[in-house]
Amino acid sequence: MQNSQRQQSIALASQYVSSCLLKHDINSIIELQSFAEQPTPKQTTTVKSEHVQNDLYKVTISVKYSIVFGIKKIVFIDLDLVGEFVITGFEGDMLDKILNIQCATMLSPFLNERMAALFQFTVFVKPLLSDLNFEEIYIKQQL
Repeated sequence: MQNSQRQQSIALASQYVSSCLLKHDINSIIELQSFAEQPTPKQTTTVKSEHVQNDLYKVTISVKYSIVFGIKKIVFIDLDLVGEFVITGFEGDMLDKILNIQCATMLSPFLNERMAALFQFTVFVKPLLSDLNFEEIYIKQQL
């Protein structure tokens, strides 16, 4: 059967954290309590996809999230969340967009859950990553 005649489907087979790093400077956090200035959150998110075998694809969302006070990074999180997807009936540019936008969006709740769990180890409110626009991230990565 030709690829164009195959049933189109997207299924999340598994998701897991492939790497995770949390650093926080407790001394700097304590110093913050005496200043009126608010710390600044900074975030960088990238999405990578790769064909594993047959209809199996891997999508990795990499998030680097930091809280900066002045020139000091007082909290730093580096997290790679991987989703393995079984995808049929798509090819070319459409498959690329499905992987990097739709599949990344499907992983977003798991990403938020992992980030919230990491932030339990700090004194800061957890970051909300649900506003991630994976279409915008995809377009920027194409440049």
